[in-house]
Amino acid sequence: MPFTKNDPNINRSGRPPKELAIADLLRSKSLDIDQDTGKTKRDLMIERVWDLATKQPPERWAVEFIADRTEGKPTQLTADVSDSWQQFLEGVFEPDDLTESG
Repeated sequence: MPFTKNDPNINRSGRPPKELAIADLLRSKSLDIDQDTGKTKRDLMIERVWDLATKQPPERWAVEFIADRTEGKPTQLTADVSDSWQQFLEGVFEPDDLTESG
């Protein structure tokens, strides 16, 4: 349905605010203080991941978790699926060279 000016169905008060997202709820929960240790739950979680990454043998996912957050994730290679490769070849080869088999 196309937009028309002064349409009575327009939501003039804007988009309603969304509920808290899962990430917001987890972030809030991670700041809770553990009664036994006095540390935040986030600190306890990071200590547990560190313990799993440094034990023998280490947990691979824990090592990757720490590396991803300290070193950053490696750049993902992508393939060019556009037609720009044809333009590249036209600049390198003569048009007759592209049609000859040889």
